[in-house]
Amino acid sequence: AKHQDRLLYRGESFDFLNPIFLLPLLLTAYHERKITIENIVRLTRVNLYDIFKLEPDEDVILVDLEEEQIVQRLNKNHSTELKLKGWPVYTILKGRILTSSKHGYY
Repeated sequence: AKHQDRLLYRGESFDFLNPIFLLPLLLTAYHERKITIENIVRLTRVNLYDIFKLEPDEDVILVDLEEEQIVQRLNKNHSTELKLKGWPVYTILKGRILTSSKHGYY
């Protein structure tokens, strides 16, 4: 993605590289048979332990592999709709359960 590309999501503009879209983009690639679930786990979890020298913990993200949401990809010349399939529903961080909603996590 070019640096000027933005995503319009729920009425707000985000940088295309915003981490909130990492998992939905990877899961969409999984549905398109471009990457395996095992590689997604390795890229988003196992590598973080190695890179930052962290001990494995009990943090978990539960996703709905079938949930689809539309985002607008904006650049200076035009916009296109992207259908992203696979979104986080619950995240458990240090024993605290966070739920995804249209207003963010709570």
